[in-house]
Amino acid sequence: GCSYLRVNNLNIWGLGIYAYPLKIWNNSNYNIFTACTFSVPFGSTSTNQIPISFSGSGTTYAAYGMCGNFNVIQTSTISNGYMGVSFYGASSYNCTNDQNPKGNQILNNQILDYYSYGIYNYYFLTGTVIKGNVIKCPNITVHTSRYAIYSYYTNSFIIDGNLGSVAEGSYLSIPVTATTTRNSTIIYN
Repeated sequence: GCSYLRVNNLNIWGLGIYAYPLKIWNNSNYNIFTACTFSVPFGSTSTNQIPISFSGSGTTYAAYGMCGNFNVIQTSTISNGYMGVSFYGASSYNCTNDQNPKGNQILNNQILDYYSYGIYNYYFLTGTVIKGNVIKCPNITVHTSRYAIYSYYTNSFIIDGNLGSVAEGSYLSIPVTATTTRNSTIIYN
């Protein structure tokens, strides 16, 4: 994977059946994306169209494995798709060989008009920071259940200062099932 890349003010639109404008995978570490635009077609209901995807595969969002560590997406606009941002971690917690993605951050972004999840943070990720984001669907007219932030089976994460639209069936869902007493988790919104 690509590491130590700095990207500022880049606009990326994903088109077609498989659209992942920013795909973080294969041990992509220490990358920073600032003031960028990541977008897929409006109204997408396909899990193959996600503006930002962290996973263990280059071809799907739902693959366990080492996507990368300590990547930052900040002050960017993330629009449309089944999910705005998707994190998909390792298949099990493995503290001996450091195979669990850690330290990735989503900071001060606008996450707009997603179909199901604004941010999807799933399975054995450690230290994810989701802070200061505005997560809403101002142009969606069909009112279905939506999750501003969904974080499941993760460790030592911080979710702080996010503004999510709770109108029209939006939810903040954070089942904290993998957190133990030695792992700190902070949720302030």
